[in-house]
Amino acid sequence: MLEVARKMWTSVNLHPLRLLTDRAVEVSVQPRFGKLSFQPGQFIVLEIELESGIRRRPFSIVRADGEGFILGIKKNGEGGISSFLQHLQGPIKANIAGPFGDFHIDKKATRHVFLIGGSGITPVLGMLDVLKADNQSVGLIYANQSEAQAMYLPSVRKKAEHENLTLTEVYDQNLDRALEGVDLATAAVYACGPPGFVNAALAAAKAHGADESHIQVEKYDLDFTAEELSNAFVWRSLWRVEHTIPLEGQRSILEGAIHHKLGIPHACEVGVCGSCKARVISGEVLCGTERRGAGENILTCISQPVGEHPPVLGAIKRGRAEMVTAALLIGAVILGLWWVPPAQGFKAMGPMNSGHENLDCGACHRDAPGTLRQQLTHNTRSLLGFHESAMVPVGALPVDNEVCLDCHNRPNDRHPTSRFMETRFAAQRASLGPHECNNCHGEHHGERVAMVEPGFCINCHQDLTINQDPIQPSHAALIEGQSWETCLQCHDFHGNHIREVPEKLAEGIPQATILGYLQGGPDPYGVAKTFKATQND
Repeated sequence: MLEVARKMWTSVNLHPLRLLTDRAVEVSVQPRFGKLSFQPGQFIVLEIELESGIRRRPFSIVRADGEGFILGIKKNGEGGISSFLQHLQGPIKANIAGPFGDFHIDKKATRHVFLIGGSGITPVLGMLDVLKADNQSVGLIYANQSEAQAMYLPSVRKKAEHENLTLTEVYDQNLDRALEGVDLATAAVYACGPPGFVNAALAAAKAHGADESHIQVEKYDLDFTAEELSNAFVWRSLWRVEHTIPLEGQRSILEGAIHHKLGIPHACEVGVCGSCKARVISGEVLCGTERRGAGENILTCISQPVGEHPPVLGAIKRGRAEMVTAALLIGAVILGLWWVPPAQGFKAMGPMNSGHENLDCGACHRDAPGTLRQQLTHNTRSLLGFHESAMVPVGALPVDNEVCLDCHNRPNDRHPTSRFMETRFAAQRASLGPHECNNCHGEHHGERVAMVEPGFCINCHQDLTINQDPIQPSHAALIEGQSWETCLQCHDFHGNHIREVPEKLAEGIPQATILGYLQGGPDPYGVAKTFKATQND
């Protein structure tokens, strides 16, 4: 559902910085709370509400900037986000998803060659800074239509003058000449830019001896040029009602679905989050670079129909028994609502967690848009296949991070939920769920932390190393002994308490006291805090 996909988004402010070329600008992305973390080479998906509606577009991260980071944005057509940001005058609110991507430095290599086209330079700048610190040999072939259109060219030239970087500028599309004399056989090779450039760069690199297993690629758009595309697809609803959706200039199945108001849930639109997943019922679809047929799943945001006949697609549905059960439950809920006396309300699922005892239901459960009749009517029509719009929340909106952070906004948070949306924490999101407040705290359990046990630090810090560690016993000894339950004896997880961290474990908080605190007991870290929780009206 759409509200589930919304959980991956983080609220930010965008600030204009400077003009890079006559078609490119630099923009600062700053979080409304917490800190945005990333790895050099990653990208985010930017969501802005324009006059034409909500638009999304991926952009690579250039470098860190305070609590956020900087984007270099080149204009790509009219009416979209990149065009809008060329004329940004002051701060505006936006949302981001990510960071995403596995375009990263090959740590096993000692020589690196970058084949970069146009705005593909943006993720590379941060990677060059890392390689400079490691004093590694770097070659950069930077291709543009003209010198005037080359983003960050003065910065790149300066790096070539003072760092271990060999720069070759290309303005005639002749990559073969630029690669003459360059040893690619023993180098890690990186190609980044528009699909046409990347395809040409790959062909040139292989022709000059590059090892295909040591090549990394980052394309800045979908590339369907090599396939025989169909101009339509068929969407089959859960009730086997079929709708033919023509692709009228749209680049993907999802874009066509959005244009024709077909309610496919979606979020990132670049093939990362998985929200737009669908199933091929018949025919063929090109998903990324793979052809997929009947019975296989696709990501509609990076897919196009192929073949002579439009493929038939549908939602990834549950079995008939589950559908019948769901229908019976919906009927029971409707009958239950009908007989609830006015103003009687509902009983909570359990006792409020520690510190929330005086909150009323409305503090967290905000009213969903529309009346109950409108919500039920919409969802019934969706269920019966009368329209293809997604289900909407009934009664109240889901309680998500944004609701929690309205009261618990702490810019100094050492473990903000946004950090765990990084690609490197995918396993932790699946096993522990630290990207959602409620996955740890578990409201309506009468405790402070109800869903995890002490010792959860093992999920991220098992490879921790500290030079000149002053702690007794050392962190290395505690890790070797698998003493993860001791972490909270010294460390406040969110880092909001004002206190000195002890250097001896014996001086830390007893484990029994910590356990009592997690279960809702007194706060052993003290009453002094940098930020106090506030209840919004």
